[in-house]
Amino acid sequence: MAPELARRRGREMMARPMSSLFPSIREQMDRISRMFDELFGMEEMGPMAMWSPPLDISETNDKVIVTADLPGIKPDNLEISVSENMLTMRGEKEEEREEEGKYSFCRERRYGSFSRSIELPTDVNSDKVNATYRNGVLKIEMQKLPERARKKIAVRSE
Repeated sequence: MAPELARRRGREMMARPMSSLFPSIREQMDRISRMFDELFGMEEMGPMAMWSPPLDISETNDKVIVTADLPGIKPDNLEISVSENMLTMRGEKEEEREEEGKYSFCRERRYGSFSRSIELPTDVNSDKVNATYRNGVLKIEMQKLPERARKKIAVRSE
């Protein structure tokens, strides 16, 4: 009796359209998106969620250079601090107001505040920092401190 039941259920499954057997890719993507929103709490934050700007770090013989993409941020809304080998950048990108009669159907751009601290590859002189902002790109040049003389420690055997 069990094999007959299995055959009958198999025929019933084959009679269904394929689309009813598997959820659509769109449904799967929506489900995954909701899981990430719940996991990271982004749903409650909305478009004003915390974000982190992409950046590059490079160095020359005497400088450490950090370049960050910060389009749409006013220089007055940036705060930069340096301490030994730690750079901290804070800022805020203000959300554009919707125009009357204009409705968005896709919003991928991030707004809100950000704070990013990065460890630099070496100690820098916090008195010799130059920051420039042009066309949405922040460039921070920091003078390296001279390398400290390393003291060799003798190891004695006992």
